Amino acid sequence: MLREALAESDDLSALHKIYRESAEKRAAAERESTRAMRVQLNKMDVLNRALQAEASAMERVLNNPSSYLSGREVHPLAALQGKRVLYVGGQPGSLSAIQWLVEASGGTMARGSDTVDCAGLLAAALPDVDMLMFPADCIDDDTVKMFEWICERNRIACYQLRTASLASFVELIERLSAFAKTGAAVRSARFCQRHG
Repeated sequence: MLREALAESDDLSALHKIYRESAEKRAAAERESTRAMRVQLNKMDVLNRALQAEASAMERVLNNPSSYLSGREVHPLAALQGKRVLYVGGQPGSLSAIQWLVEASGGTMARGSDTVDCAGLLAAALPDVDMLMFPADCIDDDTVKMFEWICERNRIACYQLRTASLASFVELIERLSAFAKTGAAVRSARFCQRHG
């Protein structure tokens, strides 16, 4: 009788141990799932803020163009005035709109391209350029490093846009224009499509 009670107690202990280990595994999986969701939520929050900034920039640029033309207000794209811009990568549709914006803001567009040229062609195009811009979603990491190296070597401003969209371009130029008033430096958007 005592042996049966001990055996039953051992079986019950083993069963509780199995239940506890199973519960611990589920809890660990839930913690990992929660952590992954927080990481994803943070990435989505960063993306949401970037999209809001781009939409706001587009609204400000398109809000009241007559006040900029009359000189009553400083144009949000004033950073382009008198600048020669080289835009590499992107999409043909956005490239023509960006070229129009640059020229309408008093700048000139260097030979832009919707494809990434080889380093030699890029280096040849840079001497007369004030700023190089490229979208992060169209350029691979090695090419980005090459662009940054060439621009640093030639003392040319290099800006990485979040995407090839016109809104990303307008948001960056608006930030450059705002910082030009204060004399502060501006960093390009460092949002990676793959890693956030």
